[in-house]
Amino acid sequence: MKKTTFLLGFISLITTAAFSQAPVDGFYPGKGNGAVAVSGSFEQYDSFFLGNGSEANWAGDYNVNSISLYGTYGITEDLGIAVSIPYIMISTINFQGDDVTRKDLQDINIYAKYRAFDKDFGSWSLAISPALGFFTPLTNYTVDFYGVGQQATGFDLRGIAMATFDNGLFAELQGSGLVRFNPAPSGSTFNVKAGYFNSKWYADIYYSIQSIPGGEDLPDPEDFEALGVSFSKIGLTVAYNVTNAIGIYAGGAYVIDGLSVGQSTRYSGGAVWRF
Repeated sequence: MKKTTFLLGFISLITTAAFSQAPVDGFYPGKGNGAVAVSGSFEQYDSFFLGNGSEANWAGDYNVNSISLYGTYGITEDLGIAVSIPYIMISTINFQGDDVTRKDLQDINIYAKYRAFDKDFGSWSLAISPALGFFTPLTNYTVDFYGVGQQATGFDLRGIAMATFDNGLFAELQGSGLVRFNPAPSGSTFNVKAGYFNSKWYADIYYSIQSIPGGEDLPDPEDFEALGVSFSKIGLTVAYNVTNAIGIYAGGAYVIDGLSVGQSTRYSGGAVWRF
């Protein structure tokens, strides 16, 4: 089971920005095993949710392309680390009809997770893992309507419960507290996911919520670094192991509703090299 989860589990961990899946999950690569993934995504919307929950139209299509580098490594069988670095490219039309383009490295995310509880119940097993993440900007990118991020630095305190079954099915539940330094407001996230894996295929469907109750609101915040972005979204991922060392994946996500966030649709794909 641990060898199979190494081959497949990390695929769902690929992240690029705030609108992706949870940055870590309940699968572990195993001691001395690791992986490097390169992913790309395209995200688009032409309307967004204001701070009061109502919808407003953008001047044109708001397009976000990203390229992300992701790495994971198993220090022990029950202790893993992960690092992600996204490069964000934004193109849109502002409300004066001018073309706007922004691109830059965004925020580095560093995570450690530990499998503190792992019990076999016969045909299924349950594992519980606390995780700690740290994130901070890599560059002094602009923060405004067209910014690639919020210049936020902080910590992610996360708990993961995961059930895996002998037939390849799995289910996962996560909750976290986002502790961000002023002026970026703090909040919480919730993620539930279910899927299937074998030695070649992996698939999941997930539902995610981010709740930032404080902060400033669109459309007219005084400080975009203090913006309180909340959302709920659904998504799916499908992956295939081409060889024991190389895998590919594709996925999509849709923002259902939120506050101070675009009602976006996202498409993504990537390749993974394991060692």
